[in-house]
Amino acid sequence: MDMIIPPPTGRVVSTGMVIDTAGEVRLCLDAIMESYPPQCDGIPVDGWSWSGLNGYDMAAESRWGSFAVFGEFNGA
Repeated sequence: MDMIIPPPTGRVVSTGMVIDTAGEVRLCLDAIMESYPPQCDGIPVDGWSWSGLNGYDMAAESRWGSFAVFGEFNGA
């Protein structure tokens, strides 16, 4: 029997690699492909801004770095 776990309510925090490919931002919580630039099938992140952040890399149309991400998770 599969157990269904509801998404958390309220504000959550997670750490992981954030990858922005041509404006599509994802938080990678699973495997990260070792390509250059890296890729993942992570959770979409709305409202992300690189403004004021340090410690990320760039190549072609991609930016990525490891960050703590705060927000609300809607289960999708």
